[in-house]
Amino acid sequence: MFRSVLLGPALCNRPEGMRDPAHARLNAHLRGLDEVLTVHYGRGAATKQALAELRKVAELPCTTAGNLACKRAAILFALHSEPVVQSYFADEPFARDLYERVLPFLVPRFLKHSCQSPEAFVHACVLLADMWEGETLGNWPRAKVRAAAHDDATVGDLHERGDGER
Repeated sequence: MFRSVLLGPALCNRPEGMRDPAHARLNAHLRGLDEVLTVHYGRGAATKQALAELRKVAELPCTTAGNLACKRAAILFALHSEPVVQSYFADEPFARDLYERVLPFLVPRFLKHSCQSPEAFVHACVLLADMWEGETLGNWPRAKVRAAAHDDATVGDLHERGDGER
């Protein structure tokens, strides 16, 4: 389910101006983020500002790829940043792979460029999750990198060469 929300319809089924069938679910997830922010951060000024910005994103019409990408990027950022969102999607293997492996690699790069290209961010997330499924990205996830180093007997070990030298 989460995968279809992020990917939308197949490219061959996207005529110009078509409303993405996932728009209702995107908006529902964005409204859910409203509740998450309020419950976990209270009703202070910072939360009110974040809610106002999130509502602006939710109100964007779902008729352009750029608007849809903004909504998807907001959900991906929440998936990266909020443990309660991660636990909500814990049963979704695609979402779990995103928050455990892909998002820790991509979110710092997205922030470094002031979040200026949400469409590229969303596409990169989907591309890395789909085409390089299970591959280590940078040093994420750390536990797998360490485990892989210990599983491979040749990593960090000296091996006897054929001529008796070490």
